[in-house]
Amino acid sequence: MEKYSYIKNLTKEFLQGDLSQMRMQYENAVCTVVDVLYTDDSHYNFDYKFEVNNTSKKVKFISHFCDYASEAFELKRNKAFEDAVSTFLFKI
Repeated sequence: MEKYSYIKNLTKEFLQGDLSQMRMQYENAVCTVVDVLYTDDSHYNFDYKFEVNNTSKKVKFISHFCDYASEAFELKRNKAFEDAVSTFLFKI
């Protein structure tokens, strides 16, 4: 999907990882949940999830964690990444 290759670039730039999957769940007419799964150079798996309000364009952080050896480690929010993805999604 060439049109989403920009998300791949954003994942590399802001999260220093390689995009594995991107899921968009339309919860209702107002909210979309964006779920970005990626790996780092050590092949650890990460999941970054946030909600975008389709009307106001505001972003609400849901979770960011590393899945390692049957355990999940919570990670910090990256607001710049969320804003960059949101801006891209509303631009297309």
